[in-house]
Amino acid sequence: MLNQPLHAIKKSSLGPVIAQSSQFISPLIDEAFNHWHDHRGADHLPRLAHLVSGPPPDFWAHTIVLDVVDDDYLARYVGLKSAQTYGDVSDSYLSELPSPLKERVADLLDTCAGKRAPIYAFWPRSAVRGQPFIGVEVLCLPWSKSGDSLDHMTLVNVNAYGSTMT
Repeated sequence: MLNQPLHAIKKSSLGPVIAQSSQFISPLIDEAFNHWHDHRGADHLPRLAHLVSGPPPDFWAHTIVLDVVDDDYLARYVGLKSAQTYGDVSDSYLSELPSPLKERVADLLDTCAGKRAPIYAFWPRSAVRGQPFIGVEVLCLPWSKSGDSLDHMTLVNVNAYGSTMT
């Protein structure tokens, strides 16, 4: 049975806010949140090496890995499910994405970078033109090469009401 927090029941936007597991609808978002916390250890931020070592977690297909580059973000890896939704945006800067997706994602990433913590958002409608689904759930996770500097972020994007739940 799926978790149904109030924002999901009301189909109202939430965030970007500091992530709490009680907010999540999808078990994939919960898995990504726990994965980040499990690998954080004593470091302020978990090391990127933990994200890419070992077998890929179930949420990996819904992930976009971004480099933090000056005042922009560069997509380095786009998981299969994310590519089906957003297209293959690998090697694209956030500033190059179409509106309104660019503005929505920029707010999420900027909040994640500023707080240096997992950030959650839910939107009852996708910002991607031509996508029929509703209920977009996103978790932004900051990563570091050293354990302290913010070098990378991951976006885990899940359609909260459709076939991308698992």
